[in-house]
Amino acid sequence: MAVAVKNTPDVRTPSLFDRMPIVSLIGAVYVIVCLAVLGKALPYLWWEIIGFDENSMMYAVLFLMVLAAAAVGLGFVGLRLLGTHAPVGTRAGIFVAVLGILLILLLTRWASLWIEYWVYVGHYFSPTVGAALTAAVGLALLGVGGYYFLDRRFEPYLIQLDEQGWFSATPYKGLQGQRVRRGTILGVLVIVGAGIYALVSRGTLQRGPADWEINVPYTGRAMITNDTRGDADAALAKGFPDAWDADKRELKQPVWMSRYDLRDINEDLSHKVRIRSRNDSLLPGIDPTNVVSEADFKAAEAAIGTGETPPTKTPLNPAGGDEVSNYVKIHNPGDSSFGVNTVVKKTDFEAEVQRLRGTTPGTEGAANQPPATNKKLPTAVPVALASGTEVYQSLTILPSLQYTLPLLLIAGTLWLSWRVVNYPAFADFLIATEAELNKVSWTTRRKLMQDTVVVLATVFLMAVFLFAMDQAWSHLLSWKQIGVIQLPQDSGEAKKTIENRPW
Repeated sequence: MAVAVKNTPDVRTPSLFDRMPIVSLIGAVYVIVCLAVLGKALPYLWWEIIGFDENSMMYAVLFLMVLAAAAVGLGFVGLRLLGTHAPVGTRAGIFVAVLGILLILLLTRWASLWIEYWVYVGHYFSPTVGAALTAAVGLALLGVGGYYFLDRRFEPYLIQLDEQGWFSATPYKGLQGQRVRRGTILGVLVIVGAGIYALVSRGTLQRGPADWEINVPYTGRAMITNDTRGDADAALAKGFPDAWDADKRELKQPVWMSRYDLRDINEDLSHKVRIRSRNDSLLPGIDPTNVVSEADFKAAEAAIGTGETPPTKTPLNPAGGDEVSNYVKIHNPGDSSFGVNTVVKKTDFEAEVQRLRGTTPGTEGAANQPPATNKKLPTAVPVALASGTEVYQSLTILPSLQYTLPLLLIAGTLWLSWRVVNYPAFADFLIATEAELNKVSWTTRRKLMQDTVVVLATVFLMAVFLFAMDQAWSHLLSWKQIGVIQLPQDSGEAKKTIENRPW
């Protein structure tokens, strides 16, 4: 006797990794890791570890071949990991996620420019707080993007984008409309290829940066040398004792320091003066190499007795910075109370000029008014500034632009030209176009030659007829008895004005 057995269905608990957005995010992380390997690890291994010559064309071509081979290998591994059972829309989700992460990175960098400006120039908060604010902006953007990407209402858009075929090599109605499709592909390749050729032949990429990089905020450093150190001797001797030669009072080799440390040093130096000559100064410990504050220098000047020579000073030459721009160097004191080669604030200098002119501060046009008496006005020259080479740590987005960008454009053009003729709506249009062209009745070779002869003969006869009519009417209307058209007799008469006729 047969017995019916009921099969219990195998019920599997849905996993978090079954969701298409989650799988897409994992794929996006894999793509970003691959880009890091291609853009950072391989160049560092090739040029830094192995040590190939970067100026050699042979090694550059070999590097591109290795880079292309690595890209193909990583792409093959990624497709195998993705498999054929991935949720619908995964490929589109990976593409959108990578673009979204890149956009968030660029927006975060744009926000960091403003925040770092407020930190460096405005002194609103410390670099640590600025870095925390930049990280908060990046995390906020990442959180908003992740929220909308994981929202189930966004999944249909990814599925719709994926089903349009942009991320698949499967042709749409591949056996139909082949001639029109091939012509369309050829037209796209010719147009874009001409642009790529112009880009390469004109050397546009060679005039730009070697790599597409994004500077990492708050990692700026400045290289200080003996020529650019200015009067920061004490700070350099304290901060870099191994690189400072105490006997020669100079650096043994260039040193790198944070741009914020350099800013603080410059701001401290901008309020000090260098003693030029001690003379009869009573300021203890003074020698021609000391840097003292303005207050101490004024105290030394006040302590000079009758008949004694006061000390003199020279302006500082700080190694960069902004605060020193608020000071000027006295070139000619005139009848002012300033000394030669002293460094004073611009506001004090302008107030002294206005005092000698007999005007009050804030008076319109005071700078253009002559002095109220015969007093000589002081003159000033800007304080000389030094600078250091400033660099940032960077994140490479695309290395070797002059090589990789044309290759990417070529690869993208090939893929775009192939996919655009397989886009369902456009492919149906091309198929319908070829179907209409197939209905055209093309003439035979003999008939084409006969029609061409007829057309050329007709054009020739019309040209002869029009030429004859033009000559006949011109001679008839220029006849003296008629005089409608008056032709000049010589070059001199051609320049005269034709008199008005009564009719």
